[in-house]
Amino acid sequence: IPEMTPEQMAVPRQDITPEHLRKTIKELFSDVAPGLGSCCNEHIMSILFSNEHDVPPLAKAVVDHVTGLANAVHTGDIPDPFYIYYMATRLIAASKKNPASLQDGEAMDVRPINIGNASRRVWTKAYFKPLIEVFIAYTKPCQYGCGEPGGGTEMVFGVKAMMDGAESNMIASIDVANGYNEIKHSSILQAVWDCPDLRGSYFFFHGILS
Repeated sequence: IPEMTPEQMAVPRQDITPEHLRKTIKELFSDVAPGLGSCCNEHIMSILFSNEHDVPPLAKAVVDHVTGLANAVHTGDIPDPFYIYYMATRLIAASKKNPASLQDGEAMDVRPINIGNASRRVWTKAYFKPLIEVFIAYTKPCQYGCGEPGGGTEMVFGVKAMMDGAESNMIASIDVANGYNEIKHSSILQAVWDCPDLRGSYFFFHGILS
């Protein structure tokens, strides 16, 4: 990963707005496994109050204070040791099969799952909310399902419907390169820098890719 240039360091950095944070918190699911630190979604959801409730001003201001903390993290204003904890995950072994349903000689289907900090998951989603349309505009010509929840699944169903429409229909898929594993991080950073609408996020991308 190349070091950031003075020009890149001088670009105003994108931050998170309280509105995007509130919207992200409202979309959270309950009963989700917590990461390190044992902070779970329910703890984060508790900072939101309905406008109909009469709560002290300091309680209503919690979202603004949390937004300030999130922005300090994403703009690099927190001491470096914090980020070791912030990016750490809890590794668990998740089974896709119920042990009681296993047949004689059948092996468990266990895979490792990394669970990150709940606050990091929330802040990252809130950070990317205003960037979704930018990603779609730049990748839609060649990337299917970009920025759409379940967009890839909809494409699969669409292709299946087309294949079922006529016996003469056929499709071939060739993996020329595994972009997820093979693409260089420096190439991703260069693509972010080359996009004027994403330059405010270059510092953040540089941090997570480093």
